[in-house]
Amino acid sequence: MRYPGGLIRATPRIPSSHSAPGIWTLAEALQAKAQGLWPPYRTVGADFDGTDDYLLRGGELTGLSDGKQGTVSIWFRLDGGDGARMALMSNAGGFFIVQRFTDNKVQVRAFNSSTTLILAMQSTGTIAAGASWHHLLASWDMAVAGARHLYVNGTSVLDAGALTFTNDTIDYTRGNWSVGAENTPAFIYNGCLADIWFNTTYLDLSDPNNLAKFRNAGKPVYLGDTGELVTGSASKIYLQGPTAQFATNKGSGGGFTVNGGGLGTPSSSPTD
Repeated sequence: MRYPGGLIRATPRIPSSHSAPGIWTLAEALQAKAQGLWPPYRTVGADFDGTDDYLLRGGELTGLSDGKQGTVSIWFRLDGGDGARMALMSNAGGFFIVQRFTDNKVQVRAFNSSTTLILAMQSTGTIAAGASWHHLLASWDMAVAGARHLYVNGTSVLDAGALTFTNDTIDYTRGNWSVGAENTPAFIYNGCLADIWFNTTYLDLSDPNNLAKFRNAGKPVYLGDTGELVTGSASKIYLQGPTAQFATNKGSGGGFTVNGGGLGTPSSSPTD
């Protein structure tokens, strides 16, 4: 919105020298627009009711293969279910799963094709239901010692005492993928999800530049039309945007279908 004197009202989320808090000059706004930083990014996501709402791929992610690397980013708000196991994302049988466990800690777990647990990362602290949005970001390379990261809200929370990390291949291609439940369905999620990004590539999250690919000033950033701004190529999963379009995977892995009573529109957004 233009204001007298050539000022444009905005809500910048990037460190910059502005003429006043929340106000950019026309020149600043044009420069930010050229850099893809303005207008400010806005996302919505979807509300999963904790009863029967979840997304189902209907099979494997297109082009997916088993491997040793992976990165996942999920913005989430818990609306209930404290003390219950809830899956944010999973493939068939939970051979790869991102979840909030019964102790209220977030976990990323993966198995090999012989059903052996080879990756288990758990947060040091708990996350309970509430009005706040949270950001889970994890990355791993099973072939490289120390190449495992788990961040919540921009802070490393990896519990070294609860870590399993074995140089082996993750069985990503076990079957049907789901969001908001393990796909039987089980461990149904109660809360809101937004800007879900997954790919079978590794990022060193100890590098602030890699953290900044997903978040800035505590909020999500735009990851491209297909999630390609993170690595230069489309991610396997990129679920983003308004509720009605949330199941439309903008990544290369194929779309999801809504199961249950239908997704609701969240009462708040991680970009608020």
